Amino acid sequence: MTTITSRQRGISVIGFMLILVAVGFISLIAIRVIPVYLNAFKVAQISKRIQGERSLIDGGIPAIRKTIERRMDIEQVSDVTMKDVKIKKTTDGFHVLIAYEDRFPLLGNLEGIASFEWTAELKR
Repeated sequence: MTTITSRQRGISVIGFMLILVAVGFISLIAIRVIPVYLNAFKVAQISKRIQGERSLIDGGIPAIRKTIERRMDIEQVSDVTMKDVKIKKTTDGFHVLIAYEDRFPLLGNLEGIASFEWTAELKR
């Protein structure tokens, strides 16, 4: 005599559909979020690279702005403008702050917001 528990194997169709919906939703979120973070990593690399350039200090704020703008153009950084870049003169160099928010569509009228802030210190 076989019992019900010995005949049941695997998952049901409804269970499979629920797993499929969950995987699809997670994939949709990943497809929307990954480009935002790839863009942020490009901005982080730009801030690290300018930190190592001592020659920018002699050119002052205009040279730093021009270098950042040129690098953002080369790296094809989107969603970051020069309005998001703040440069302050300090006693021993410059402090560069790149702070911005990136909004991205998730599903229908739902949006995601990611805030990023990168700093660089240019010292003599």
